[in-house]
Amino acid sequence: MAFTMKERKAITRETRDEYKHASEGDKKAILDGFIHLTGYNRSYAAYVLRKDPKPARKRSSAIRRKTKPRVYTPDIIDLLRKVWAVCGYCCGKCLSPSLSK
Repeated sequence: MAFTMKERKAITRETRDEYKHASEGDKKAILDGFIHLTGYNRSYAAYVLRKDPKPARKRSSAIRRKTKPRVYTPDIIDLLRKVWAVCGYCCGKCLSPSLSK
């Protein structure tokens, strides 16, 4: 049977509680049925049923990432671009000694 990922997650949610509260013998039977249903290998299926689900993340457009403050002003950036062009567009490691004095 080919289930979509959403369907597999729903099956996992339903089976997880039953698996956690079952005895060892019952866990083997539950695990066998879960493997047959989802197609997961045995070790991954046991791992999925043992672990707690991740809490849902809140998606908000109001959350803004912190940005670093600008080091150089636009005037300095234009000047650095000209110097970079004169030096043959070399990397920063090679450009740094030419700027030191």
